Amino acid sequence: MNRREALGAVAAATAAVAGCSSPTVTERPTGEVDVTFRTEADTEYTVRLSLTDGGGTVVEEFESPVPPGRSDGPSFYAGGLADGPYTLAVETAADAVELEWDPGDCASLAVGVTVTADGRLRVERDCSTA
Repeated sequence: MNRREALGAVAAATAAVAGCSSPTVTERPTGEVDVTFRTEADTEYTVRLSLTDGGGTVVEEFESPVPPGRSDGPSFYAGGLADGPYTLAVETAADAVELEWDPGDCASLAVGVTVTADGRLRVERDCSTA
């Protein structure tokens, strides 16, 4: 093997190894939260929602009236959320609740909020990691 052939073989081997190694990409968890509201009350309530990140910054806000006796009230959705944890706060004039949520543990959070007949909030949550 002459010098030119040897250098060509080294170059080919180097290119093959370089093609096999690639930087490691770390995926950041992204999540979504979907909140639906309904009421059992005979009066209208206004619901207020805020989604706050771990640093205390409000990243989303929502406010809407929930008409009396509605099982299909307003809804709220936020997606593409990363770097939790988050605090989801929901309130009416009569009650307030807070939920802690981390997209790294629960990629898709579904929350059902019912305003009961006495104005209190009943919350159900369902988590999906897929």
